[in-house]
Amino acid sequence: MRAFFLATVALAGAHGVAAAVQELPGNLTEWKEAKAAEAEKAAGVVAKDAKLSAVGKVVELLTGLQQKVLAEGEEEAHTYSKFACFCKDTTKEKLEAIQKGEDSKASLSADIAEVGSKRDGLDTKIGDLLAEIAKEKHMTEQFTELRQKNLATYEANAADLIGALDALEGAIQK
Repeated sequence: MRAFFLATVALAGAHGVAAAVQELPGNLTEWKEAKAAEAEKAAGVVAKDAKLSAVGKVVELLTGLQQKVLAEGEEEAHTYSKFACFCKDTTKEKLEAIQKGEDSKASLSADIAEVGSKRDGLDTKIGDLLAEIAKEKHMTEQFTELRQKNLATYEANAADLIGALDALEGAIQK
């Protein structure tokens, strides 16, 4: 094999001879070692490329994840903004309604107290009038009894007078 390389060197020329001789391994073992080193170097390059490819994929996935997280964050911020506005508006409306209800409650409590006072006065007046009605009813019953007695007396007297008048008339006609 060395003879083959020497023949190649002779043909290559004077200038390229020195470089070609330096690149050629001295024996088969050296040549195999050089080829193994080249294979290892090529395998290292392939492994390095594989590692770089894996790192590239990881970087690509992280970039995609970052964009997705940013998009979701913006969407969540928009949703939060809408919800915050809703809460602010609803809270304002509820506070106004509560204030209106409290004002109304105070006004209605005052009205209830006033009407309660009037009712107490009217209840007293009703009690007085019921007592007066009972008194008047008793007096009416007494006067009715008295009139009935007077009527009975009048009817008895009237009957006596009618009888006396009839007797007088009968005596005058005879």
